[in-house]
Amino acid sequence: MAETFTYEDLYELLRKEKFDNDLQEITLQHLKKIKEYFDTKKSFLEKQSTSNTFFNSKKLEKVQTELENAKRALRDLYEKRERKVISRAIFSSRMDSKLKDTTNMFKNEELLYLTLIDLLNKNKDEFFNLFEKGLEKVKIKSAESKPKTLKELPTEEKEKVKVKFLAEIPVLMDEDLNEHGPFAVGQEAELPANLAKILLDQEKIEVQDENSEGDEAVLSALQKTHTPKGDSNQDQTQTQN
Repeated sequence: MAETFTYEDLYELLRKEKFDNDLQEITLQHLKKIKEYFDTKKSFLEKQSTSNTFFNSKKLEKVQTELENAKRALRDLYEKRERKVISRAIFSSRMDSKLKDTTNMFKNEELLYLTLIDLLNKNKDEFFNLFEKGLEKVKIKSAESKPKTLKELPTEEKEKVKVKFLAEIPVLMDEDLNEHGPFAVGQEAELPANLAKILLDQEKIEVQDENSEGDEAVLSALQKTHTPKGDSNQDQTQTQN
């Protein structure tokens, strides 16, 4: 890859990810160059936005269009990889294999992959336990069973959530390629909502909420994202309220 990273380089990464069935190798060097590319374009726009000349306005419009296309390409790249991680997790769960294939995964993708396998396995066990234990012995989970520490989280993925870590966490990277961590047990920090949701699924953090509202505040955007399919319609109604 050329020393100066371009939109064409980013699109080539997307093209390879799109037309190959497996996760493509994207190195930290690639990520650094992508970040430098966006930083350079944003810096240029900030400097040129103060100029009102016809030439600069045309050039400014061209760069803005390129930057918007680059953002879409990066989002598409993430979504292609996300689908592959989910598919790999489903395959691993169905094969009941103790070996975990994390080839070409970033740290956050690996965390998502392992979390999904755990959730899929638990859901599978609970389903077949319905027939072993008898339906009358099955307890349907409700919103009231959610931990009381899960206060309302932001609906925007990039908004920050104050959390306390219940386990050691390695360095995580968000979709803007910003690094977070590492974190130690008992440490408090702010994380983007999407990373917080993943760690909450693994019970490796708890949400720190300054508000002291009643139990109704427990229903959150996190529940909307992660409510198990087996939950009743009553739970969904409570969540919306």
